[in-house]
Amino acid sequence: MVIVASAIDPASRNIADSLIGLHHFSKPTISGAGDSLLRAEDPESDARLLITKKELVSFEPSSGLADTRLFIFVSRHESHSRVRSLTVHTPGNLAEAEHGGVPCKVSVAAPGPMKDALRRLSLERDRMGLSHVVSYEATHHGPSLDTPSLFVEIGSSEAEWSDPEAGEAVANAAMDAAASRCICTPALGVGGPHYNAKFTEAGLKGPLALGHIIPKHALPSLTPDMLEQCLSRTAGGVEVALLDWKGTPGPTRRWIAAHLERLGVEVQRA
Repeated sequence: MVIVASAIDPASRNIADSLIGLHHFSKPTISGAGDSLLRAEDPESDARLLITKKELVSFEPSSGLADTRLFIFVSRHESHSRVRSLTVHTPGNLAEAEHGGVPCKVSVAAPGPMKDALRRLSLERDRMGLSHVVSYEATHHGPSLDTPSLFVEIGSSEAEWSDPEAGEAVANAAMDAAASRCICTPALGVGGPHYNAKFTEAGLKGPLALGHIIPKHALPSLTPDMLEQCLSRTAGGVEVALLDWKGTPGPTRRWIAAHLERLGVEVQRA
C-alpha cells in the first residue's frame, strides 16, 4: 500500500507531517525524480509514504511501484462554497480529462478501503469536535490508474488545508484505508449531487461500500459502456447499484436500472 502526498500541495504536506509524526514513517529513499519514499516503522505494516514533487492528479507510478496493491492519495479539496470538509472519492474521468488522467477512463475503485477511510474521518471529526462535513464525493479528476486508488482530502480553502487537526484526521483515515480488511458489499452510486448525503449515510451506517459514484450532472453524457466500465473497474466487483431516485431524471433512471439488471446488478433505491 502506498500513500501518496505532494510537496506542492499545502494540505498534502500537512497530512504527510501527521503521518510522519503519528505513524512513524522513516528511512526515506530519494528517487531520480527527487521523490521521497518512506516506510512505516511498524514491522506489521506494509504501508509506504511517497512524497512527490508533482501534482497528484497527474501521478504516474514508477516501475519501482509496480507491485503496489493500493494507492491512497492525500490532498486538498477545493470548492466555490468553501465548506469545511473531509472527503473520499475514486479518481478518474467519466468524460473529458479537465484535471489530469485520461478522458473517459476511471481508476479502479477500492470500495472497502474507501468505506474504512470515510468511517475514520467521521470518528475523528467527532473525537476532535471539528465542524467539517464528512462525505463521499463523485468520481472525478485524474489520475486514471489500473491499480485500486482513492483520494482522502481536506476542503475547501487554505485555512482548512493547513489545519493540523484536519491533517491528523486524514492521516488516520489514510492508515485505516491502508490496513483495510473491510467485509462489505461493493456498490455503485448513481445520481444526485456531487456530495451525496444519502450515499454517505449508506457508507457510514450500512453494509454497502461505494466505489464509483456517477452524479446527476454527469448523466447526460453517460453511455452504457461507461456505466459498464465503472462496474468492471471496481475491486471485488459490484453487487449493488444505489440509485438516488429523486436525483436521477425518470427516463435516465429507467434505462440505467434496466441495463444494470440485465448485467445482474441489484438495483436499490436511495
